[in-house]
Amino acid sequence: MPHSTMVGLRKSASGVLLVMQVAGCVNWRVQAATPRELLDTTPPVLVRVTLADAREIVVSQPRISGDTLIGDSPRGAVRLPLADIRLLATRRTNVLGTAGLVFLGLATVVTIIGSTQTYTIGLSWSD
Repeated sequence: MPHSTMVGLRKSASGVLLVMQVAGCVNWRVQAATPRELLDTTPPVLVRVTLADAREIVVSQPRISGDTLIGDSPRGAVRLPLADIRLLATRRTNVLGTAGLVFLGLATVVTIIGSTQTYTIGLSWSD
């Protein structure tokens, strides 16, 4: 098999695995605790904040200062009044989904590589 074909297959397989890992391994779990209760115990690295107007903002390194949730988002520093927060969700790993996607990803790679292999069956006829 030509080298360029193998490189293309590796890139395709890597892309499939990456998308599968991102899609199924982690999901958001809505928390029953208030923002203060959640962040005072064991602060998560990321929280998804749902505001009263239904906007959702993912905040990294969240902390409480007075009556405000402070942290960072992809758009910059965030300061959200606690009174405007309706829901907080934290990320959790979905172990079963992760295992399933790893299996499916490996099966996909094997199928892609297997479908590109050329097999030669040598037959020998003797008199």
